[in-house]
Amino acid sequence: MIYLDHHATTPLCEPARRALRAYADEPQFNASSIHRAGRAARAKLEDARATIAAHAGAMSKELVFTSGGTEALHLCVASAARTIEARSILVDPGAHPALLAACERVAHASGAKLTRLRGDHAGRTALDALLSALATEPAPALLALTWVQHETGTITPLRPLIDAARAANAAVVIDAIQAFGKIPIDLGATGAVAAALSAHKIGGPTGIGAAWIRHDQRARALIDGGGQERGLRAGTENSAGIVAFAAACEALTARLDAMAATGARRDRFEAVAREFAGFRQTVRDVERVATAAHFLVDGVPGEELVAALDLEGVCVSSGPACSSGRSGLSESLRAMFGESIRGKGALRVSLGPSTTDDELELCADKLRVIAERVQRFR
Repeated sequence: MIYLDHHATTPLCEPARRALRAYADEPQFNASSIHRAGRAARAKLEDARATIAAHAGAMSKELVFTSGGTEALHLCVASAARTIEARSILVDPGAHPALLAACERVAHASGAKLTRLRGDHAGRTALDALLSALATEPAPALLALTWVQHETGTITPLRPLIDAARAANAAVVIDAIQAFGKIPIDLGATGAVAAALSAHKIGGPTGIGAAWIRHDQRARALIDGGGQERGLRAGTENSAGIVAFAAACEALTARLDAMAATGARRDRFEAVAREFAGFRQTVRDVERVATAAHFLVDGVPGEELVAALDLEGVCVSSGPACSSGRSGLSESLRAMFGESIRGKGALRVSLGPSTTDDELELCADKLRVIAERVQRFR
């Protein structure tokens, strides 16, 4: 099997695997218990929190562990909107379905006006569209930005957008899930008030994420019960997942160092693919993470390419994993590119540090044969 769907989830890295095995070999205790066994478990959890925070440019006390990126996004948006009593919510055109859903939920509950911002030529939030919205939509506003778009891999230049938002007294929430582990990040330096992270995008396990919520925010718990996570996330912490998340962070330097080589492999793959009849990249000549190749083949729906490649032992995707089973243009691509051919039936090939040139060459060969066969019969 050739796995080229690293934006959906990354294979568990060896440090995280070792951490899970070591944790499983030890007696399990509740980190909220006050006896010595509980205190020992708490110490491990807090050490892991400090490690993750250090790699994300955050303070330990600002990290809240969640069940994953989706819950983290909901917690971030709800807390930021509550703090400023947002009357408008402005959403990045390339927002992941989880970020959009979080904004829709808060807007529905609070009566705030929800606006999907217009994208630039690469589908990223256009600065002029943001400035117009900040000038015309009810204040105060909450801006929800995507740092790295999950399908195309484009990197949003945060600084001008966040500066514009802060000048208008708007708060900013960042979806940093696809950015973490692909580019260096420093959440505290962004000027945002909250951001979401997820372990399984950096070689950690599924089912564990973190919300970074700046200390001056009026955070709102989504799940009530016990007083875990400073009362912001009830439920016994997933200590095994947290420890493995931290172990994956320890391997981040090596992962980031490998991105130059990963990008070179991606570029060679795209150069070969551009020779295909009807091949079109959705984005070019714009800053992207090294791990994403996003394109379409005229006349061949992306879902058909995914299914045909799967039969050949190659795993790719045509949209976010959480939207699998839905056909046609994804909501994100529709908002980014409209109904133009650029956004229809697109295919995402996403790489990781373990991806090889041979795997990409084989993928390209199989893709060419499949596309030519489908085009011929159509």
